[in-house]
Amino acid sequence: NAFGFAVNVRDARLLRLLDKALAVVPDEARAAIVRRWSVERPDVAEPAALPLTAIQRQWLAGRTDLRVLMDPRFVPVSYRDDQGRFAGVAADVLQQIARRTGLAIEVIESTSLTRMSEMIERGEADLIAAMIPSPERQTRLAFSRGYLSSSAVLVTREGGRGSVSLEQSRGK
Repeated sequence: NAFGFAVNVRDARLLRLLDKALAVVPDEARAAIVRRWSVERPDVAEPAALPLTAIQRQWLAGRTDLRVLMDPRFVPVSYRDDQGRFAGVAADVLQQIARRTGLAIEVIESTSLTRMSEMIERGEADLIAAMIPSPERQTRLAFSRGYLSSSAVLVTREGGRGSVSLEQSRGK
């Protein structure tokens, strides 16, 4: 499962711009973001040039900010730090995109993925900071290339009563 940015399905230009920006984030910067959220805290490299088409440059020229929906409870992907600033893996990746596009990030909080999806559809926001694509979601939203992979993990008590499977845990 890879987290990506979710945008309005009718906003192909923004989606292509995000994918281009994600594509030029150097491997070292990606690794630095991942390390920052695990053990180390490295500096991020200078931004690489962003190769844009004329249509993408025109779209970008008409914008000053990117309205980003985030769930502040989704630590460490998106949350508010002690000073109330947008923080987390998604914030770090969006900071890289902002540096390359010149767009300011306007953060809008919501704790409901359904409400976030509706806000994107109504044009009240540009993207959702972190969402895993699903067939149902892909009928309503378009997804950028993934920027963070996550695996499902089942944790049980040591010395518990036999083995436990995901199927046995369904609904609990």
